[in-house]
Amino acid sequence: MSLTHDQLVALHVQAAQLLEFKLRKVPARVFPSGRKPTITDVYTNAESLQTPDIHPNLRLLFLFENYNKFAVAGFRARKKEQDLVVSMATFYWQMDQQHSLSYHHKEIRFNVLLAHIVLETPNSRAQMDPELLRFLQVFIHAWLESAMRSGKYDLIQWTKGTRDRMSKAVKALEASVPPQAFDVEDFWIRASSMPSDEYKKHGPAWAMQYVIYKEKEAKVIDKMERDYDAQESLKHGDFFAGFGKLGMGDAAPGYLSEQMFQQPLVKALLTEVHGGMVVQDPETVEFWMDPSTAIDLVEGKVAGMDDINERIKGMSFLGASK
Repeated sequence: MSLTHDQLVALHVQAAQLLEFKLRKVPARVFPSGRKPTITDVYTNAESLQTPDIHPNLRLLFLFENYNKFAVAGFRARKKEQDLVVSMATFYWQMDQQHSLSYHHKEIRFNVLLAHIVLETPNSRAQMDPELLRFLQVFIHAWLESAMRSGKYDLIQWTKGTRDRMSKAVKALEASVPPQAFDVEDFWIRASSMPSDEYKKHGPAWAMQYVIYKEKEAKVIDKMERDYDAQESLKHGDFFAGFGKLGMGDAAPGYLSEQMFQQPLVKALLTEVHGGMVVQDPETVEFWMDPSTAIDLVEGKVAGMDDINERIKGMSFLGASK
């Protein structure tokens, strides 16, 4: 039996509600357009929503179908008690600021910077726990499967106090890094065009340079994201409290049909969200470096370590005058 017009409209309202709800933890910057998709995009232009930086098996259809798995984990990537693909997707969709590959997240910038400092410290690799060495190398090369799921180490996480201290310590390094010679968004385009041997030799220094450049513009980015989050919070209200109101003000398009709701992406979107789910407690993990030690390292207070500023001055940076 064919669906009536009222039934199609009810499905449309449900789909609009679920779309806004399921994308609440996903930043708009993940999408190629720089904005979150509308229900019209999902109905009529699904191909435009494909994110080339995300593995095909982890794209929007996977996110919609498996929303409950992300929600029960508190939208965090976990080393245990979580499907590997859900951990990977959490990274790619940037739901967890402590675990992502995005330089938009301050915590990740700090981990990248510290990993390069430690890996490039003379003789440090010979003295390092082999498991930690592998973890850092894998993290730097973005091998998510191994970095998140094997071994005992996890990325450093920061409280507000240690995050502020680390921000000040990183800012102090800016004087040792050459002035920005070109737009920061062009940085890795230029880096990748360099000869392979140069890239291998100076890549760590370039990564540190890039992180510090991004740190300079972080305040503007962070404010924009806070403003966006505040608008979303006002718009939607609390978790399930605002759920029933989403999409109700949108007029139903006249082209609704049963076939439209049979499209794979739309069917995935309509996967039910479970009510009353119990969110898992955060994991207790061993950070690869204590946050206070990390700050002391950047501030040059760790005994036996060369002064970080002096070492940075001796590095070959991209775009710096010879």
